[in-house]
Amino acid sequence: MRLFTAKKLALRIQPELKAKIIGGVTKVFHGNEVIAIGSTPVGAWQLAYDTLAAEQFKVGDLLVMVDCIEADFHKGKVWKCRHASFKTQHGDYGAFLEDFAGYFLCAFLRKATPEESLTFQPQTNDAVA
Repeated sequence: MRLFTAKKLALRIQPELKAKIIGGVTKVFHGNEVIAIGSTPVGAWQLAYDTLAAEQFKVGDLLVMVDCIEADFHKGKVWKCRHASFKTQHGDYGAFLEDFAGYFLCAFLRKATPEESLTFQPQTNDAVA
């Protein structure tokens, strides 16, 4: 069961997106730029989400978990992205975070605000050589 539609996920990444049906096809726009074209609105929004999600987070971005159980458990924690967004084997998008085992779904991450970024504490390596 999916929690979000492709349209909702795309709009979370880029709230200014708009869709128009032109000549029987649906086009998703960011400003005047067409970022996705589909034969159906659902298809166009899926392509828009895939385009945006693949580039959503970069190495070094500071991120915060949202809208999930882990977000409650890690409330106030700012994470550093250690691997850019990628499409998982299940078709969702994920990103690896420093000091977190495995990847985390991008649908439950957002970029930290400037105020939150100030609270970031880099991981320390206490290993003795």
